[in-house]
Amino acid sequence: MDQQNQQSEEKRYVVEVDIVPSLSIVRGKVYAVRLPNFKVETNKVEFEKEVILRRVGSKTAPVSEKDLSDFYQRIKDRDAQRDEAEKNQFLSTSGICQDLGRKLTMLMTSGKKFIETQKWFILVTNKFKPDDLCNINWLLNMNIFCMFDFDPHSKISGLCSKYLQHHAANMHFLQSYRISGGSTILEFTSHLHLFDQTSWIFCNGRTDFKGNKTPCDEMTWIKTKMTLLWESVSLICKQILPKGTFQVIFLVTSPVEKPLLHTFYEFFTDMEGHEDIICICESEQNFQKWQSFAEGSCGKETVDHSSVVGMKMSHINATLQHVQPMKACARKHLPVFVKGKCLLETNEEEQMYSLEILTINHCDETSKEFIDEEKANIESQFLHGGGVTWLNFWLAEHKYVGEVVERNAYHETSGLLKDALKHYADQTPVNIINIYHHPGSGGSTVARQVLWNNRKDLRCAVVKPLHSATVVAQHAVELRQYEETDPQRCLPVLLLIENSDKEYLDDLRNELEVAINSKQIQYGTLCFILLSCRRSHDPEARCRDSPLKNVAVTHKLSAQEKRKFAGKRKGT
Repeated sequence: MDQQNQQSEEKRYVVEVDIVPSLSIVRGKVYAVRLPNFKVETNKVEFEKEVILRRVGSKTAPVSEKDLSDFYQRIKDRDAQRDEAEKNQFLSTSGICQDLGRKLTMLMTSGKKFIETQKWFILVTNKFKPDDLCNINWLLNMNIFCMFDFDPHSKISGLCSKYLQHHAANMHFLQSYRISGGSTILEFTSHLHLFDQTSWIFCNGRTDFKGNKTPCDEMTWIKTKMTLLWESVSLICKQILPKGTFQVIFLVTSPVEKPLLHTFYEFFTDMEGHEDIICICESEQNFQKWQSFAEGSCGKETVDHSSVVGMKMSHINATLQHVQPMKACARKHLPVFVKGKCLLETNEEEQMYSLEILTINHCDETSKEFIDEEKANIESQFLHGGGVTWLNFWLAEHKYVGEVVERNAYHETSGLLKDALKHYADQTPVNIINIYHHPGSGGSTVARQVLWNNRKDLRCAVVKPLHSATVVAQHAVELRQYEETDPQRCLPVLLLIENSDKEYLDDLRNELEVAINSKQIQYGTLCFILLSCRRSHDPEARCRDSPLKNVAVTHKLSAQEKRKFAGKRKGT
């Protein structure tokens, strides 16, 4: 405060100095004060009654008699906060900091070496900064079940617009997650394609939507959308995704508002704890509001343990890509009729959601670090009866492990496929080959081995379960004609259908033939080969019934197969 003497040019200043003693001096103590009060009448300074003062918001106020007991009980909590603040101050001034990179990877991988490919992720976020949108490759690689997005501009200029450049996603609102009384969970998830494509839930309107979906302020949102949020979160956590199969990530990229905080509370309540919830926030200031709210539900230690604060999005991007099994933005290729290749865009691939499409360079996007770390474990699981994966074939093909044994049934099936691909005048457009196998005898391995070894010459895919024959046929036709200019000149599509009944197989065949006829494909052109793989108690009898269409796989090994498996065991 500047003060100038009226009778001279001399200036004087009043300087206020805050003296903050360390916790070691004031721990567990309360200091009462008597404030001085100048009385004009007596021209004297008199001291008021002794009081205890505390901060209330931006003001300093006395502690009332009724609050005195509670005030004393909270001394330990205030001391703990002060202790933490002093430690953080020491760390920042001394140049020491937390290892946020390790903390982030441990939280995202649940303590493993890599992020689990089978785990679902639910993301909750608000408005992204433009610079952050350039560093989302790690997100593009995630197995995202749904995104709770509080940015109403996201579809135009935010995270959603960027995500859609690489992936397909279904646009939803909170109301979309209201299940009608007559629907089952299976019907509901199928209707919204929840396990086929990422569900993008606009939680506070959508500015590009032609309808009554405008964003609203915090209090209006609480009044009108709070119940819808609760219903959505409860449905996902309690009825759709089993506990332990998913992780919730709060990606706080802009100032925190009440709707985001209420979303945390709903997830915390419905997940019955915090163990699968993490928060990532670059700004300390944004995190403080989040922290003060979250601590009311699960305590300071838990919030601190599961939060990564102060890491730039570019650093997050680079750190997490290092622990993802697959490289970001991998380029996939399909064979074409003229013996070249074409690029299969990921968002186009995901539009054909009823098919698991096998590409020419399938698994090439797997990171070298993942291969080096996991190849022995992947091979061991397969040899001990685990289901075969494409990575098993890839590892064998690239000599990381021993070859996958080719059973006699593989050669028989390959022979039938080769015959089907020969051009006959009376060739039907849809051919069916059946593999009947004893449960656990390796029938699925034989079928997938046929696809793997023909992926460079045919367009190959596995039909995912629970999709209608109509949808599968539509996607199969799209796969056949993808990036081809002439429907008459396309490679045949080899479709693997596992454990379906004859009625479904007939329905699929009929749907495909209708589609082919509608496109006026020349008669005698083979368009689709359906490779049906089904369990049977008597595969050999099925084979005898129709030897030109059926192949049997049993537990019994031929002498040649025994030698192959013996050599495989010896090699490992």
